[in-house]
Amino acid sequence: MGVPAIFTTPSTSRGRLWCIGLLLIFLGVAACSKSEETPKNSDAKTEKQDKTKQNAPGKKGNWNSEDEEANRAIPVEATRVQEGSISAYLLLSSTIETELAVDVYSELAGFVTTVHVEEGDHVQKGQVLVTLDQKEYALQEAKQLLALENQEKEYNRLKGLYERQLISNEDFNTAEYQYKQAQLNWQEAKLNLDRTEITAPIAGVISKRWVTTGQRVTTAEPLFSIVNLDEMIVRVNVPETDLAKCYVGQEVLITSDFLPGERISGTIKRISPVIDAASGTFSVTVGISDPQQRLKPGSFVNVHIITARHDAATLIPKDAVIYESDQQFVFKIVQDTLALKTPLKLGLEDAEKFEVLEGLAVGDTIIVIGQNGLKDKSNVDVVKWQKITFEEGL
Repeated sequence: MGVPAIFTTPSTSRGRLWCIGLLLIFLGVAACSKSEETPKNSDAKTEKQDKTKQNAPGKKGNWNSEDEEANRAIPVEATRVQEGSISAYLLLSSTIETELAVDVYSELAGFVTTVHVEEGDHVQKGQVLVTLDQKEYALQEAKQLLALENQEKEYNRLKGLYERQLISNEDFNTAEYQYKQAQLNWQEAKLNLDRTEITAPIAGVISKRWVTTGQRVTTAEPLFSIVNLDEMIVRVNVPETDLAKCYVGQEVLITSDFLPGERISGTIKRISPVIDAASGTFSVTVGISDPQQRLKPGSFVNVHIITARHDAATLIPKDAVIYESDQQFVFKIVQDTLALKTPLKLGLEDAEKFEVLEGLAVGDTIIVIGQNGLKDKSNVDVVKWQKITFEEGL
């Protein structure tokens, strides 16, 4: 018996071939997709690695830009530490006065015929300032002089008689009394005549003139005010707590806004022994040495009573100092660009400077502008040097 033959129809063969072809196409597309995806993933990984390298310390990238900004030199202004003198003082304010000032009055009532001086004129003691109408007083003087001459003749006549014992002792005493009375009357009349010329009681300067020609003056009205500018003083009220710091002969320096940059010397002349209970102060009188008479009575001044003085001191401007709690610092520049935060021990001070006891030396470089906000060891660039001149002593 033979094996049966298997027959395949043409349609079945074509279907199988079609399926095999679709499978091959699918596998080919998948392979291409995989090959394209792999380079993309590789590129992404490479980019990520590059970014990581850029952000790593010590490499170029964003971190380095911030580092350069932090180390950029900060512009500042600087000066040198100086050597000089500095004083501690009590600072008080008052007005200039004259030690000797007088108002001039007339000793007689009368009409003014002549005014000989004006305000601002320098006068000597005894110089005639005003002349009053003299007619009435001259007449009285002449009348009393005539009476004196007559009384003198009568006295001399009676004196001769008395010496010859021709009149009584009582008659002679009466004649003597009348003669002396006539002398006094004439002297009084002459004195009044002299008083019609009103003179300066002191040497000085006419500070005020109230009198005018033709005016009728009385003994109650001031005519002039005279001040002696050679003896100027200033009185200040010092707190009781500073009493031990003041003594007669103590050095004083006087300044005024009207004389910028000038200092006028003086000394303490008097110290009141009494404390004012209301204010808790005592009065100190300072004599002023001002031969050029730059200060005038009434001028407002600042009085510096020197309580201590240090020469050859290490000095810095107050503007350079920064404060943190109870400590004072400056920024000292070393190696041209490095700012070191330096603590200080300070001594005397005045309005513009400090004495440095520890922390700096003469010639050191310190920052005077731009130090606020600096950190220790900051990198700085000195864009300007300031030349600071301190007033000697103050």
